[in-house]
Amino acid sequence: MIRWIQNVSKKWLVTTVAVIAVIAVVGGTVMYGGWGKQSQGADPAKGGQQQRGAPRQFPVETQTVKMQDVGGGQIFNGSISPQYTTNVSSRVSGRVTELMVKVGDRVKTGQPLAKIDTTQLQQQIEQSQSAVALSAANLQKVAHDQQNGQLSAELTNEVNKAGYDKTLQDAQNALGAAKQQVAVAQANYNKAISDQQNAIAAAKQAVTVNQQALNNAINTYNQAVTTAQNNVNSAQDALQNSQISSTNSIESLQLAVEQAAINLQNTQGNGKSTSTDIAAAQQKLQAAQLALQQAQESPASALSTAQNNLTKAQADLAAAQNSQTVVTAQETLNSDLLALATAQNNLAVITDTNQQTLQSAQQSAKNAQASYDISVKSVQAQANKDEQTVNAAKSTDSVEVSKAQYEQASTNLKVLQERLNDGVLSSPVDGVVTAINTPVGQNAGTQASIVSIAALDPVLATVNVSESSIGKIKVGMDMKVDVPTLGKSFDGVVSAIRPTLDPTTKSYGVDIKVNDPKGSCSRACSPPPV
Repeated sequence: MIRWIQNVSKKWLVTTVAVIAVIAVVGGTVMYGGWGKQSQGADPAKGGQQQRGAPRQFPVETQTVKMQDVGGGQIFNGSISPQYTTNVSSRVSGRVTELMVKVGDRVKTGQPLAKIDTTQLQQQIEQSQSAVALSAANLQKVAHDQQNGQLSAELTNEVNKAGYDKTLQDAQNALGAAKQQVAVAQANYNKAISDQQNAIAAAKQAVTVNQQALNNAINTYNQAVTTAQNNVNSAQDALQNSQISSTNSIESLQLAVEQAAINLQNTQGNGKSTSTDIAAAQQKLQAAQLALQQAQESPASALSTAQNNLTKAQADLAAAQNSQTVVTAQETLNSDLLALATAQNNLAVITDTNQQTLQSAQQSAKNAQASYDISVKSVQAQANKDEQTVNAAKSTDSVEVSKAQYEQASTNLKVLQERLNDGVLSSPVDGVVTAINTPVGQNAGTQASIVSIAALDPVLATVNVSESSIGKIKVGMDMKVDVPTLGKSFDGVVSAIRPTLDPTTKSYGVDIKVNDPKGSCSRACSPPPV
């Protein structure tokens, strides 16, 4: 019987009953069982008839008032069971020779339970020990042979390596010398080309400079000739202009003299003219005659100057046309062009000569490289072969096989020895022996159960809770567990709520972990003594 109590206050307990009647009383609660009843053994007939009008007397039975738990709750029916039951079997097959426990005995972890006959197992252990000794001797011999073979192969490899190193060194020296010749030939070739390219560059520079000088000389010549020709043309134009101007001026002044003379005659012949008019006409005639005289005297000087300028300009033109600057510049340019052509021809010759030397050195280096490569491959092949021989000698496969055989034999011996220890069956848990499944004298296989042990720590109480109440139950909730067969109650805690509904009882299973430090409750699920 399981009581679910919420907000329970601790009081004095009267007794444990199947149904709990709860009565709230101020200051305490009592369980009563005789108020208003006759005392046992009281017989009204023997007491006589009470006189009418006398005080009535009633038999009274009293009980001692005790304290008990008070609180609202529900009652759920269930059963007490061990946490699990272990069927203990032997790891070795054999006949059961002794049982050290009986049904109902309490056992501890590691406590001997039964003994199995291990005579055949002892014989197997002796055979396994002989196999281990044989494997150990074989392993020692194989390891010794492998070590000697490895030392011999390594010594041969060291001797061969010395010869390989000398072969490679000779080939490497020859290759180095050939490469040195290539480097020298390449340096000579590069120097010759560089020198000739520098000479060509200098010649090209001189050609460029002198070509520019020639162009400048030609430009200077053309400018000087053009300037002198322009000066000649200007002087000729000035001379012609002077001649034309002089002729025109004299003719104009002669006409002015003639007009002034006519004007004087007309003034003198006019009777109305005054002496002042005649004097003015004479004065004009004299001025015109003076201008004519001056004009006739000046043209000779102007024409002489213009003629001199023309002569000088013609001389300058002839001097410009006869200049040797262009010829000299052309000759210098021709000389530089010849030097450039010579340098270019020399470059071709030097390039061919040095290129042939370089190619010869390169071919020698190529041959030396090929020889070195062949030597390297040959030496590498021999070295690989020697290395394979050494590796084969170093290989510990045979040793590993022998070692594995030895370890296997040792493991078999260890397993047999462990199985020998398993001839004594020990308890794997603390609990109570609930059954002897294999009696003394009967053979037991490795799958056969010999003893069954119920683990009672902790003890579980499993109750059925209806659908309407399961929502009020939580894991960790305190529970009161009443065991009528023991006449005791125990504290418990909900440890698990089973999630599936039993279709028959329409209830859920709830597991309660019972707090039973003294082991009293475990007797409820222990088998009865035999």
